[in-house]
Amino acid sequence: LKRESTIFIIMTLLTAALVYIILRSFYMARARALLIAQEMTESLRKSEDRYKAFISTSSEGIWRFELEKPVDVSWPAAKQLDHFYQYAYLAECNDVLAKMYGYEKAKDILGVRLTDMLIPTDPKNIEYLTKFVESRYKLIDSESREKDKTGNIRYFHNTFVGIIEHGHVKSAWGTQRDIT
Repeated sequence: LKRESTIFIIMTLLTAALVYIILRSFYMARARALLIAQEMTESLRKSEDRYKAFISTSSEGIWRFELEKPVDVSWPAAKQLDHFYQYAYLAECNDVLAKMYGYEKAKDILGVRLTDMLIPTDPKNIEYLTKFVESRYKLIDSESREKDKTGNIRYFHNTFVGIIEHGHVKSAWGTQRDIT
């Protein structure tokens, strides 16, 4: 009986030790995962702070137009331009850009349609956007003729690039300088 009791006690202790090792490893791995997640969150926050500082302190207008319905890059340029005018809206910008159009802050201009800014019937603007399509959605220092919130004509030099995913233009990021 003593031998069986001793074996039982040893087995119980070994099982307890094994459970302890497994649980300790699990909790240490979980603690490491939480630490990594915290570090990643902090890194992302710092990156976002740098991004916001860059955008807000730039002397150029910075913008992002989004398309409610992405445009197929295989379509003819004219069809793509019609699509841009129908579905593009200002999704993000800095205060500098807002002031170029007569607004006080970026939040005041967000959501404005492309057609409220870029004159769709202007031959120079048709050429401008056609060049954007034909250059594979990248344009450098190209002139546009636009209107501000009160209808005054403004001239800008623009540099921008389209964001393409799965053969569709989803948005465009750009900068512009007022040359009026």
